[in-house]
Amino acid sequence: MPRLGHWRGNLLALAVFAVFRGFSVSGFHAFFTAYMKYVGFSMGSIGSVITIASLTGAILAPGFGAFIDCYGARIATSITGVILAIALALLLAPPSYLVFVAAYAFFMLAFVFGQPARATLLAKSVPREKHGYYVGLLAALFSAARIAGPLVTGLIVARFSFRTGWILLLFFACIGVSLFHLLSERDPRKCTNPIEEMKGAYRRILSPSENLKKIYTLIAMDRTGWSLWFPMLSAYLYGHGYSEEQVGAIFTIGAFIQALSMTGWGRLVDKVGPQRVLLASELVGVTAMALLVDPVPFLKGALIAALLGTSIASWVPSYNKLIALYAPQRLGEAYASANSVRSLAGSFTPSIGGLLFDYVGPASVFGLSSILVLSAGLYAVEKLKI
Repeated sequence: MPRLGHWRGNLLALAVFAVFRGFSVSGFHAFFTAYMKYVGFSMGSIGSVITIASLTGAILAPGFGAFIDCYGARIATSITGVILAIALALLLAPPSYLVFVAAYAFFMLAFVFGQPARATLLAKSVPREKHGYYVGLLAALFSAARIAGPLVTGLIVARFSFRTGWILLLFFACIGVSLFHLLSERDPRKCTNPIEEMKGAYRRILSPSENLKKIYTLIAMDRTGWSLWFPMLSAYLYGHGYSEEQVGAIFTIGAFIQALSMTGWGRLVDKVGPQRVLLASELVGVTAMALLVDPVPFLKGALIAALLGTSIASWVPSYNKLIALYAPQRLGEAYASANSVRSLAGSFTPSIGGLLFDYVGPASVFGLSSILVLSAGLYAVEKLKI
């Protein structure tokens, strides 16, 4: 295949991958916990599955960050596409607790490995002064695909079966990673001793720079708050009488808002700084949580979805630019280590949130989450000054 040049080739590859990956990831995210609810698992059990699986990603992420810096972000990104396909393929097996743990573990690995790999490839391929814009552009494409993913998967599941929905999502995941690998530009191996680099990555995450310590504090507060309930959102809605089509529509609305506004938020990040935009993101999220205490009727759910979409759309370019500004050296490792902290911070809270849902009620979950999320936004403005 003819080469397009390092910059254009990588950007095109990431754009194509964003579309196919967005369809598969959104379908998985929208219906995984609903599938567990469908086969009879409680919110507490669903939360424990997410906890166990998230710990896997938290433990392995720093080493993969060193892998990115050693072998290049292109091959690392391709590997994460294969991991996503494995997660979806596992859901074709007869449902059991172990199958769900394994499937979500691979899904989390695809996330904690994939985000730093793609972010590193993008950061090294585009001008720094336009980094926020290109993050927003690719995220908008990803979100556009996420409009279709939950909606189409919900229709397929309602009319056929969950298994048929997983097959469709697996097909899109395989096509996406194949096209990315064909279109992206090869990058050279950058180190002679990858094992030592991986060991060093684990040492450095335990003794980070002052800048990264601040990033880790922000991430820990943010992810702890959101993980109390967000991974279980579809199960929560399903338990409040939402149908498969309605669950899909909720996630589609959020994705539509993200696709519509992500590029604009990226430009705003470049203009006013990521800290202020991140605070705005958290404030919008807290508003959505207040409404989620009672998510019916569906029109109220649609408003909640729009608010969540806005919060995510503004958070993504803010977070990515903060990492790039605070850790320009060893960028792949910095993104991966940050994701390790995110995963670790969010590992135990789904179990806590699930138990609170079952035994206390949703107000306790969303109230605690709001306090943590708002604290993260205020911390970003007060402490992350560049």
